[in-house]
Amino acid sequence: MDDDELRLSPDGDEDDEGEPAPWAQQLDLEPHRVHVMQTSLFRVPELAKAQQKENSSFLKHRRSSDAHFEPKEVPPRASFAQPRSQPPPRKFVRVASSASIAASHEGVYIDAGLSLGRSFRVGWGPGDRLVHVGELATEITSSQGANSSVIKITTPQLSSTEAPDLLQHLLSHTHIEQPSDDHDDTPFVQPNRDLTFSSFSSLFTTQDKSHCASVFRLGHALFDPLQLHLGERVPADIRNRVYDLRRSDALSAWLTRAVSSSVEQDIKAHASTDSARIAFLHLTGNQVEKAVECLTSGGNIRLATLISQVPGDIEFRADIRDQMQIWKDEKVDVHMNETVRKLYALAAGEAEFLQGSSKKEDTDITKGLDWLRVFGLQLWFSSFLDTPLRETFEVYERLIKENVGKVAAPTPWYSKAALHTGVLTDGLFNLIKLSLPSSITLESALNPLSFSPNPRDYKVPWLLYILLSRCLRVRDFNDRLLSDAMNDESDVTQEIEGYSEVADALTVNFASQLQQEGLIQEAAFVLLFLEDAIGRKRAIKELLARSAPLLDEWKIAGLHGSLRIPREWIDEANATHALYLGDIYLAYELYTQARVHRTAHELAIAYLAPEAILRDDLDLLANLFAALDETLIDDFSVGGQLFIDYVHIVSRVPLLRENQQAEDVVPDASETSELESLSGRIPKLIGILPDVLRDKPGGGDQCSAALSHMLSRLLDCLDPSEPTKIEMQPGLVDEAARLKLIHSSAYGAFLRTIATMA
Repeated sequence: MDDDELRLSPDGDEDDEGEPAPWAQQLDLEPHRVHVMQTSLFRVPELAKAQQKENSSFLKHRRSSDAHFEPKEVPPRASFAQPRSQPPPRKFVRVASSASIAASHEGVYIDAGLSLGRSFRVGWGPGDRLVHVGELATEITSSQGANSSVIKITTPQLSSTEAPDLLQHLLSHTHIEQPSDDHDDTPFVQPNRDLTFSSFSSLFTTQDKSHCASVFRLGHALFDPLQLHLGERVPADIRNRVYDLRRSDALSAWLTRAVSSSVEQDIKAHASTDSARIAFLHLTGNQVEKAVECLTSGGNIRLATLISQVPGDIEFRADIRDQMQIWKDEKVDVHMNETVRKLYALAAGEAEFLQGSSKKEDTDITKGLDWLRVFGLQLWFSSFLDTPLRETFEVYERLIKENVGKVAAPTPWYSKAALHTGVLTDGLFNLIKLSLPSSITLESALNPLSFSPNPRDYKVPWLLYILLSRCLRVRDFNDRLLSDAMNDESDVTQEIEGYSEVADALTVNFASQLQQEGLIQEAAFVLLFLEDAIGRKRAIKELLARSAPLLDEWKIAGLHGSLRIPREWIDEANATHALYLGDIYLAYELYTQARVHRTAHELAIAYLAPEAILRDDLDLLANLFAALDETLIDDFSVGGQLFIDYVHIVSRVPLLRENQQAEDVVPDASETSELESLSGRIPKLIGILPDVLRDKPGGGDQCSAALSHMLSRLLDCLDPSEPTKIEMQPGLVDEAARLKLIHSSAYGAFLRTIATMA
């Protein structure tokens, strides 16, 4: 091949030696026909080939170290005969060196917090402490990262400490009783049926606008008993109608008070000379008189006259609506103030959306209002006097569902998100819905996140459960199993308790929260509301055991005096703590006072008895087991009784034998019988004691030494003149005691032989 053939062609193109053969050539098809099909179905191969070369030349350029590349769209192939183009580069983000956690610390290898910063995770520590690196982030605040080697310890606040002592108020109105059964000493609470929401709402000051205060004030408006002051002959339908009107009026009064602070803030934030705008803000809080005064001061007398009549009857609203329709048809609304049109709309009963003569003139009446005021507009201006509360509430629910993102949803008070997720709602919204029949379950209404940003804050949900279920008995959990006393013919005033697992779980969660805050007495009081007697006793005992280091004289007096918790339970908790600290004798005394004699018996055998034996303190050894009630101990006969017998044997046998061997004294028959009885127990003790003192948790050398000492003393009490069969494992006594036993046995056998020969 000539050199000229290897040169570039005149157009500058290079032969692609690595390009595969075309698809048509591989299948042996007619090239012209394939070209026509490719032209009609795909891009021409020349353009695709040119774009491919452009992409490949783009990849040949070196990327800058500070560049941020974006992925390019993959170009389509002209045909299946065209080879695949090079895939586009992946998107990446380079972290600036100054923002790196290792900036200027590259040589500090001994700093584990810096070198392992990305491996650290948030963790919980004892005392409800949160250990983390960097700043904590919530749905409201965002974190800027954890570019720090400093480890922080945070103790989250579980509940608000500014609220009045609601638990103390509940305690003062609760009766704590002891069971009549002698075998059960678990106290229980008797809920006060006269306790209402009003007694709790009165604890808050009139200036208190907190969410907790609003919850109890709303409960008073929706659930507290009403005094209708109607005669007995009033028909049931009239009585029910009056009852509904009173409920709606109470809800309206509460809602007016609840939104008053929001109305004042909006008026201050939108300071304006526009009297119509200020009047509209007053109307969003049902402040009709202030709205009329504002319009009158602004010179709008006619509009003030109309607003003074809201909410009007059907004819009044129809007249306003007809006039607004005329303005719309004649396109007069284009020249009207938007706020003035909102006022006319409210007078006409329109509290949602005002349609104008053109799309530009359409007005959203609820724009910029929170969910309470949006619901208030429906209750105050859109509904009539005889409209049931349920229908008004359904209109509001339909409004937020149909206008997601436009109408304020009932999100929790601490959340800034206005979008309706349908999962988490405000506790006030839940209570209103709970007051309506068959609307929401009590389990769903008492979600902790509906009342507090902390999911572990069960204070308000638990108090609501006590009032609604245990005191007022207007709502209850769905899983409650009622007793057999509930039937069609039973009296409605009969006390029906039943059992609810959800209620007990809520009670335990709230008690755990109080314990973490160090409120032991309050936690014990809450646990008294557990419905199962066995679970209630166990939960209170576990609480006392965990909180034993915090129990001082004042708390013990409150637990035993006010809450009637048995003193034995407190002593048992203190005994467990003393045992943990290693004070065995104090633990033994406290267990004995708590009548937990089985544990005290085990401690005496494993720890105290061996020490008393080695000290030869027989009085202490006897008192350790004499103070215990053997009826409460299953294995006392092979435990403490053996030590009592040991003390009796080693203290009486030598004295009795000395009296028997005296020459000038006539043997006493009773002493002889006692000596024979005690001597007969010695072989039994020698055979059982090794099993009692072996493998004890506090044993070791001390138990082995005590066992050897006891066996030696018992062997000394044997009569060498009497044949006694002793079975004892080797190594339990020292060599001197063993030789003495052999010598005594031989000497006894010698004496018996002499006596036989004589």
